[in-house]
Amino acid sequence: MTKNKTRVMGYSGSGKSTFIAEASGTGHSNIHHGVANGSTSIIRTDCGKHSLAHGSAPIAFVETPSLLDDDSEDFNNLTSVVEWMKKNIVDGELAGIIFLHKISDNRMTGTHVKTLGTFAGLCGPEVMKNVIIATTMWEAGVPEERAQERLSELIQDWFCDLIEKGGKVEIFRQNLTSAWQIINYILKQTPCAPLQGVAAAKRGFFSRVFGRKN
Repeated sequence: MTKNKTRVMGYSGSGKSTFIAEASGTGHSNIHHGVANGSTSIIRTDCGKHSLAHGSAPIAFVETPSLLDDDSEDFNNLTSVVEWMKKNIVDGELAGIIFLHKISDNRMTGTHVKTLGTFAGLCGPEVMKNVIIATTMWEAGVPEERAQERLSELIQDWFCDLIEKGGKVEIFRQNLTSAWQIINYILKQTPCAPLQGVAAAKRGFFSRVFGRKN
């Protein structure tokens, strides 16, 4: 049986490991909190039991390091993501991409903006229908009304281009039901076309992002 792979991406500390722990039922003992304690590796988590319970083929979640971090080697992170995709995912296996953003962040930093732009360039327009931007950390103490205001601001000022190209914004409430509402939407879409970043890896994608060649 073909296994669908769903990539979980986002800034460091945005809740990638937490999302996978909730969705897969693997528990929270190995959650990586932030750059210092987390991994810069690509981590695959198989999710057979829970995906079958939700009526889908077996799923593998692929957690990637942040594409851009102030405390890590930007170029190496992006290179590792693209190379892993080229080696491990064949056409029709990539169900979609979940990009996480903390609603508890009160502003978009330069790193946030650059990461979002790099992510959009890596996906390309053909993949956007398989992309969900999931906001996280709704339980982090921000009043609900203020969090909803931030979400509206993000949609209007920062996520609008991705939405216009087919991306969807959702709220992740840090529980199994919320995670699978997001996943089930992705599984209803036609599997992703090859990522633009993978196809362009040897045609200057890295030089456009970092001013250097692969």
